[in-house]
Amino acid sequence: MVDGLNEILADPAYWTPAAKAKAESLFDAKVVLAFYDHLLPAVQDAWALRDEIIPLPGPREGYTERGTLVQGRSEQLVPAKRLSCGS
Repeated sequence: MVDGLNEILADPAYWTPAAKAKAESLFDAKVVLAFYDHLLPAVQDAWALRDEIIPLPGPREGYTERGTLVQGRSEQLVPAKRLSCGS
């Protein structure tokens, strides 16, 4: 296993996530796992993280999950009157 890891470390062609498949076909699975395990970013569920940090009220708190809360100006847009010069 040490020889396999040394070979991966010696060849920059293996230093990218794209080379993992090639390494898996040539080296022991433990060697590949040891080298590539932290090379790829961890997959995170952004919605679950948001819910953990900013819990939003749901049906238990008397809120419905249907619909969307929109805040802002609710004025109707009225076209401006055209001004004429000189008449």
